Amino acid sequence: VFQQPVVDCDYWSEWFPLLQGIIHQVRHSLYGTVSGAEMHRWWFSRIGTAYMVQNCSLLASGGDIRRIILLNGPDDPHRAGALLHGYVQRALGVNVRVCENWEELRAKIPGNPYYLSIFDETFSMQMHESAGHKFARLSSVNPQVDQEIYNSMFFDTALCSPLEILLDSGGFSFEERAQAESQIQLIKNIFSTKNGCLSSGPKNTPLDQNPISKI
Repeated sequence: VFQQPVVDCDYWSEWFPLLQGIIHQVRHSLYGTVSGAEMHRWWFSRIGTAYMVQNCSLLASGGDIRRIILLNGPDDPHRAGALLHGYVQRALGVNVRVCENWEELRAKIPGNPYYLSIFDETFSMQMHESAGHKFARLSSVNPQVDQEIYNSMFFDTALCSPLEILLDSGGFSFEERAQAESQIQLIKNIFSTKNGCLSSGPKNTPLDQNPISKI
C-alpha cells in the first residue's frame, strides 16, 4: 500500500476490503472515530461482526482500542442505535467515548476529515468527501502526530463524554437491550470457537464487566 507516503483510495470498494486484512496485522493499538449513523448498519452486519471478533483478538493479547462515536447533537436520529452498539463494544473491552459535536471535533484535525483512524502508530486513515465521493487517505507520514491529536480529543471531557454517562439516560427498551446482549454473546462465541476461551480483555477492563448496571 505504502509505495508512496500518502495514498488515496475509494472508501467503500477499496479501503474496507483492505481493512479486513490490516486489522489482522495490528499488534498494539487501534484508535479511531466512527459515525453514529453507520454504527447500526455496518457494525451489526456480518462483516462488522467479523471485524469486532478480530478486535477481541487484539484486546485479548493486551492491545488497546479506543473509539469515539460521532453524533450531531443530542437529537441525532441515530443516537440510540449508536449508543446501543457502543455498549456492545464497551462490554467487549473497547474504550468508548461519544462526541455530540462532530463538526467541532473535525475542526481539531488537520485536513478536517470526517473520520480518523490510527493503526499501531504506523499509519493513519482519514476519510474525506469530494463531489459526493468518499475516499480514504492513507498516510505513513507522522502517524504519531495524528495519535497525539486523537488522544487530546479522546480525553477532552468538554468534547467527548464517557459512554456510561449517556447510556445511563438512554431509555432503551427491553428488546433493544436483548439485541445488544445477544450481539455481545454472538461475538464472544465466535471468538471462543476460533481462539479458545475469551478470558482476558484490554488493560484493566475485564471482558465480562458491563459498563453500567442497567441499560
